[in-house]
Amino acid sequence: MKLGSFIGGLAKSLDARLQDDMRRTQERSERVRDYHIRRSTEKQERFETEQKELEEVLTNLASLVEDAEVPEGMNKMDYAAQLYKAGGGTVSSGQQFYANLSDARLKGTKVSEVVTFADMQTGGRKVGDYVDQFVKRPETLVKVPEGLKGGVGFLAKADITKGLDEEMQTMFGTPKDVEKFDIGQATIDYGKLPGAVEYGLGMDLKDVQLRTAKANLAGIMKDNALKGSIDTGDVYKQYNQVLKAHASKAGLTFDVDSTGAAIFNIKTGAQGYTELQGAYANALRNVAENAAGSLNVPGMKETLKTLSTSALGYIVPNDPTKTGNTNYQVGDLILDKNGDTILYLGPDELLVVGTKS
Repeated sequence: MKLGSFIGGLAKSLDARLQDDMRRTQERSERVRDYHIRRSTEKQERFETEQKELEEVLTNLASLVEDAEVPEGMNKMDYAAQLYKAGGGTVSSGQQFYANLSDARLKGTKVSEVVTFADMQTGGRKVGDYVDQFVKRPETLVKVPEGLKGGVGFLAKADITKGLDEEMQTMFGTPKDVEKFDIGQATIDYGKLPGAVEYGLGMDLKDVQLRTAKANLAGIMKDNALKGSIDTGDVYKQYNQVLKAHASKAGLTFDVDSTGAAIFNIKTGAQGYTELQGAYANALRNVAENAAGSLNVPGMKETLKTLSTSALGYIVPNDPTKTGNTNYQVGDLILDKNGDTILYLGPDELLVVGTKS
């Protein structure tokens, strides 16, 4: 073989390989782009829906407050925000609280007879101010692990995400800085709600237990992150407290074994088991949310894997190929294309907790 023919053949081979690498790199770049745009679109749509729902709840709660009851320096929306926070701080709990207070008013009980508001002297904030406080605008910046940013072959060092952040900001805008301010804490006298004494006191106690358990779990996870090591005993203990609090609020009763874990007394019928599934799903989501920012702590992932494996006895992982649901939250259990069970910790962090047998 002549040297010229050999060099010419090598050049053609390299040219073909380079073109193939360019094509595959372009395809990878488009997949990354399409994925992040789709995810950001879903987040934005969910965000806008939650904004509208919350605005409606706050407006409804404000309608229950009489003008004469609002002191100078505040307005009815300030009081509506306090009601929303005291009623549970979620859209669903706010809707239920509005229904309870509306029923009380129809029976002759004023909101001011049931609720003691905090005097904040806000100057009178608008509904949008409180929507911004309660609904967090989704982050649209692209977060791709360094090891996945490169192209293929000769283009392995190319950054396939270059320019994507700017495109995302053009499409969705950049999150505005939101001034955080004290909303104040209204107190509710459930005993004055007509026909709801036992229910009110019971729900109030369960809400306090759940908030306390979640706060303790968050504190333990933060302490572990600061120490740089995981204390599995403390995590399991606080996780079980959150699990029991969720179950108690759902109406389930339980005993406790020698390790402090809950042994649930499930109601007869499918409803009781559904509530137990919800308790496990919520507890797993709480611990995952608190751990998602410190996954590099030694033992953190193994602890999450153990808790997820335990929860799998009660939670049916989402199978997107059958349900079509890809709207995941941190702490959700999902099935990947291979049938393995994944704990979702964010778009760039999927923890395998179970393999298909």
